[in-house]
Amino acid sequence: MLKKILITLILFGNVQTFAVSHIYKTSTTQPFPFALHSLKDALGEQHFAVVYKSNILRSLEKVKDKIGKTYYNKKHFEQIRSIILCDLAYANDIINTSPDMMVFCPIKIVLMKREKEEKTVALLFLPSQITKDSTSKKLMEAVEKRLKQALHDAEFQ
Repeated sequence: MLKKILITLILFGNVQTFAVSHIYKTSTTQPFPFALHSLKDALGEQHFAVVYKSNILRSLEKVKDKIGKTYYNKKHFEQIRSIILCDLAYANDIINTSPDMMVFCPIKIVLMKREKEEKTVALLFLPSQITKDSTSKKLMEAVEKRLKQALHDAEFQ
């Protein structure tokens, strides 16, 4: 029994370390619609094309009866959007250097806003933190830098 508890704690600790070190989190006090619009514009300036925007909360609302009222949106979010984007030059570079890293293309940024909070939070997964191949790591770091710049330009701090 003690062995199972120790293994669980070790695994849980690794998951938390992974989550903290591989996710870039920033926020803005702009209202959600303005934050979303300014981020789309800033991504365009960095030559990223928004391929798709998913309204995750709206999708969850459709299945809330299956989820159950006790478990549905317990953190009281009023907006959750997933923005799927791509830079074709980046995709081409990855194909030519480390094709297996295409798992990280397209790229996703998640915007979230809780009820009664003034800020909109942006989350970005940082694939450069898990690759060991130096060529693809450099490519991913360059893309991440441009994504962070777009977030900054859209007034995320």
